[in-house]
This record gives sequence, structure tokens and C-alpha cells, in this order.
Amino acid sequence: MVIKIHIYFLSKSEVNEDAAKYFILNLNKVQSYFEYHFIETKGYLLKKNEVYSFEDLLEKFNKFIDKNHEQIKKIKGRDIETADINIGIIDSTLENNLYFAYDNKKAIITVKDWKKSFYPPTVLEYLTSCIIQSTFYGLTNGLGSHWETSGCLFDYTYNKLDKKSGMCLGFICDKCKKLIDKKYIKCINSMMVNKWIGDPNSFGSVAFNLKKIYKIDINKDTGLEKTRWAKMKEFLLDATKPVITDFLILIITFIFGYIVGKF
Repeated sequence: MVIKIHIYFLSKSEVNEDAAKYFILNLNKVQSYFEYHFIETKGYLLKKNEVYSFEDLLEKFNKFIDKNHEQIKKIKGRDIETADINIGIIDSTLENNLYFAYDNKKAIITVKDWKKSFYPPTVLEYLTSCIIQSTFYGLTNGLGSHWETSGCLFDYTYNKLDKKSGMCLGFICDKCKKLIDKKYIKCINSMMVNKWIGDPNSFGSVAFNLKKIYKIDINKDTGLEKTRWAKMKEFLLDATKPVITDFLILIITFIFGYIVGKF
């Protein structure tokens, strides 16, 4: 049976939502045990720059899911399949220095101050890592975060910088592996090892499409919406590259010709 995971943007943020959806939905291609779905909503649940406790958010999230399902049923004349796990993405502060919290088949991930604590890699990779973590918390009894920092996906990482190790290593410690169903081990490895992202210069790869369609270069961009000034700077740089290249070639040719002529 395929496990259904529903993902909601619960507040407006600087994340490029279209790019995030494309990136995260590629998880559906690298394995066949889980299906990730982004659920459209009529507006957002939360305001930016507010502070929430995880318990309050869970209560709000439950009501929001029910209300949203009713609205979609009324507008579209059909219901949404019930999810096995629900995940909300917010741009608000979670109490107790949390960036991510999970309980009872529901997770909340915040991108508040994400750049300060986690960049690089991109916000897209950060969200994907937290979503994979939520998936396995929802599937595995007894699996939880542990205080020892080993670069494992399930490290507690009170120091947020330690989260980077888990994102980059794609590692599951022996203790956690013993708790996860063996049939999922290969699956989680294929999701976490970032080979599926590919290279921005490799035609058809996830990274190539991100750059071509969403104008996000995974090697240098954040995954956040770009400001007008950043877009203009990028456009001017691309437009002037050929001119600068030709100019440099002309100078080098002139210098080389001058040196050869002198001797």
C-alpha cells in the first residue's frame, strides 16, 4: 500500500513555492512506497512573524485541514483522499528554538530565519530533508530524535548548524536503522543521497530544470524568491557575458600580438 503524505504551505514566505513543489515532488520518482502531494488552499492559515507553540499549531492545523477539505469538496465537487501524514510549512517562529516538530502523524517545518542557520544548502534541500524525516517518524514506532550528533537524519540538532551534517551526509545511524522496516532502508537511502538532484549542466536533470524553468541554480542560489534587484543583476550579467568575453579575447590577442611583434 502506498503511503500518502500531504504538504501544505500554511503561511506566505520567501520560499519560491513553485520551485519547492517541483523539487520535492521528485521524491515520487526515486521510490515507490510514498506519494507526496501538495494540497491547494484558499489562503493561508498563519501570519508571518508570529510566535507559536507546537501544540497550538497542531490544533490550528487540524481544523485547517478539515475546513480546507470541505471547501475543496464544495468548489470542485470531490473530496481529497485522507493522508497518512500531514506536513505544514510555515514562516513563523516555533517556541523552544524548534525549526521542525512532529507528533501524531503531523509535522510543522518553519523556514523562519532559515538562511541564517542553514544556508547553504538551499531551502529546497532543507525542506526535503525535514519532509523525509517526517515520513519515517510517521511510519516507525519508537523512532525519534537522539541527542548524540552523528550526522544521522534523526539527530536532535539543538544546535541548528548540526542539521547541515545530516542533510549533506545522507546518513542513518545503526540505532535508527534497526527501528526502520528493512524494506524501507534502500528507499530512504535513495531519497537522501542527493544523486537524484543531478547537475545544473546535465540536460533533463532536476538541477537543470530548476535552473531553466525556475531560474534557481542549486550551486549558488538559496531557493528563495529573488528580489527585483537580484533578477535585474542576473539579467545584466547574462546579457553582458558575451561582450565581456569578446573584450577579454581582444585584449589577450592584442597583448600576444604585441609580444610576438616585439621579438
